Amino acid sequence: MNWFTESLAKTGERIGIPKMDIDFDTCTDEELSVYCRNDVLIEFENFKVFIAFLEDNMIGRLC
Repeated sequence: MNWFTESLAKTGERIGIPKMDIDFDTCTDEELSVYCRNDVLIEFENFKVFIAFLEDNMIGRLC
């Protein structure tokens, strides 16, 4: 699930963490784990940017 309108690949590009490529038919469990962790890292860092934006602009209940 993505809370943001841009693709995860575009988000990663914007924040400097490129989305990885993977062949789901041939990857090992270790390769899949690294791939998934990278996706989570992109979302985690993007949420940090989003929360900073909310705080800086005094928007929402998180502030």
